[in-house]
Amino acid sequence: MILRRYGATVSQVEPYFAAVAFNEVDFTRRPGFTMDWAEFHDRHQRTGVRELSAEAEGHVKVEVESATLDLLAHRLAEAERALAPGEVFLVESQPGRDYPRLHERTETLVEHGRNVLHFYYYLRPPLRLGVYRQREG
Repeated sequence: MILRRYGATVSQVEPYFAAVAFNEVDFTRRPGFTMDWAEFHDRHQRTGVRELSAEAEGHVKVEVESATLDLLAHRLAEAERALAPGEVFLVESQPGRDYPRLHERTETLVEHGRNVLHFYYYLRPPLRLGVYRQREG
């Protein structure tokens, strides 16, 4: 399960990584799990952190951007499947502070006597997810 803090509450979210969105790396709330932040903090302890990044390159800008976000979504899904029973992720990256965004670098390459644009996309800073486990006793 992936959670995100919204003010005084923690809610379950799902990734929304879209090249056409203003904020390419985003999460949307899902119905279901919602808890007061103070209660979550009292009941859970942080046991680790995962940082996820992604990068891609190619000749078609929108395809490279989408490939970068698809890779990030794949890495997030793998990390979520690897959580131990009872563990959850809490999105710790903060908008306006250290929230990940896509960066682009473009080069002009000569291929078969023609100038061709080559795009490099990478996510910086990495998406930071705290690993939390329910406190015992």
